[in-house]
Amino acid sequence: MKVVFGFFLAFSIGIVCRVAFIPVPAPQALIGAIVVLAMTLGYILTDRIIVRRKTKNNSRDDELSSEAKEVLT
Repeated sequence: MKVVFGFFLAFSIGIVCRVAFIPVPAPQALIGAIVVLAMTLGYILTDRIIVRRKTKNNSRDDELSSEAKEVLT
């Protein structure tokens, strides 16, 4: 859903800039494009790492809860 919203926002900004004759707020050089790509990939990878850590922590909490229940019974 985030990716779809990101594309929609990017295209919307591009269309508004084109219609209003405003220079597109994007890098003109290859280096700038690579920086934008690196930032995008960093955002995506960080989001996946955070989700994966939350999933691992939740499964560990479930395991600890079941072990704690066995000890208490």
